Amino acid sequence: PEVQAKTFGVKYKNLTALDSTRRDSQGRPTFFKDVMYKGERFSKYGELDQSGNFQAAPEMNAVTVHSAQVLAEIVHNGTGERLPYAVRNGNHFFIAETPFSYMYEGDRYFVFADLLFDILDATPKRTQKLGVFRLEDIHAKVPRALVLRAVEIAKKQGVPANVALIPIFTDPHGAYVEPPVANWVTISQDAEFLKTIGSLKLSGANFIWHGVTHQYGDLENPVGASGDDFEFWDIVKNTPMPNDSVSTVLERLNKGWESLAGVGIKPRIWEVPHYRASALDYLVFARVFSWNIGRIAYQPFEAYQVPLQTSEDLWFSRTGVGGHADRLKALEKISVQTFSITEGQLFPYEIYRDVYGQRILPENLGFMQLPEAGVKVRTVDDMIADAKRNLVLRDVWGSFFFHAQVLMQPNGEADLQRLLSSLKAMGYQFVDLNDFIGDK
Repeated sequence: PEVQAKTFGVKYKNLTALDSTRRDSQGRPTFFKDVMYKGERFSKYGELDQSGNFQAAPEMNAVTVHSAQVLAEIVHNGTGERLPYAVRNGNHFFIAETPFSYMYEGDRYFVFADLLFDILDATPKRTQKLGVFRLEDIHAKVPRALVLRAVEIAKKQGVPANVALIPIFTDPHGAYVEPPVANWVTISQDAEFLKTIGSLKLSGANFIWHGVTHQYGDLENPVGASGDDFEFWDIVKNTPMPNDSVSTVLERLNKGWESLAGVGIKPRIWEVPHYRASALDYLVFARVFSWNIGRIAYQPFEAYQVPLQTSEDLWFSRTGVGGHADRLKALEKISVQTFSITEGQLFPYEIYRDVYGQRILPENLGFMQLPEAGVKVRTVDDMIADAKRNLVLRDVWGSFFFHAQVLMQPNGEADLQRLLSSLKAMGYQFVDLNDFIGDK
């Protein structure tokens, strides 16, 4: 305790616990939930699951402050009691808990992410707040009219459209298409989709490479269809995909690249389907793509014979000058040992090198979640509230994605228009991602 008081300027009192005697308006137990930081409220996750179990991280270290500066406080949502959450004593910082559990879009984790500037004595890169509109899961069976209407809505507000493109469609079990699409359908093989691509090019949209098929062969993962399924992670077993290897990943990428290049698209940004892949796959992605966009799944690992990166490494093609094909072949020597389950992480700002070696463009506002059994609905109002809250953060982005099918909902168009206009009114400057990474 004496060392703690001298070093951090605080004294430990006790570990807080869940309060089941006091319930909130929805019948949930209360706890130290709401972190107050720079005049905004960032809240810890706390929800009842389908079985009635409360999912939260209620424990934290209660301390009294002696000589430290209080940077953030946390408020009990049942009693209103306040405790120090983040304090600074000279160049020593104390956070009252580990802020990574149950991470979500409005989370207190973002307070920690912002405090890293002070902890690391780092200078923010910009004063602007950057915005990104991403049209998600665009493949051959997404109605052309919906895709073009979403882009038109963005364009009318001066917002660049970044289109996450799935280059090959398949639905071997007929989950959405009858009769089942057993064979891969590339962009050039679908006349209607080819017309859509042409119109998107004329509109000035950027293309993000969003998986190859966004599913895996005949595997029901969970249904087998492009756009719905996982491609680089077995979500049913929560393990890497069968036969996960560098050569398997490169072979899939090659087929996707050929489909894209065949219609004149050479994207510079990669997005992992559903943000899930093995550590081995992420190591490969880091060495064939300039940028990844989205959230990343991390796990402790050891890797061997991993090639070093150079700026010339960061693109994908099976052919090319200067030994490019040989460089891809060298990736097949990578071997990986992992030690635990994966945990997803999101960032409020861009990352220039993560533990896998990736440069990452953030997605921190999520998407409009339509009503679905067992899934909490996420509304436009939720996204706008999170964007407003995040304005106190340094180098923050307002980055989200949108499914064109939402436009079929009664308020779909109005919701997208309101989301874009609200972020613009807050001062977010929507960026053309290809222009942004071209300067990096």
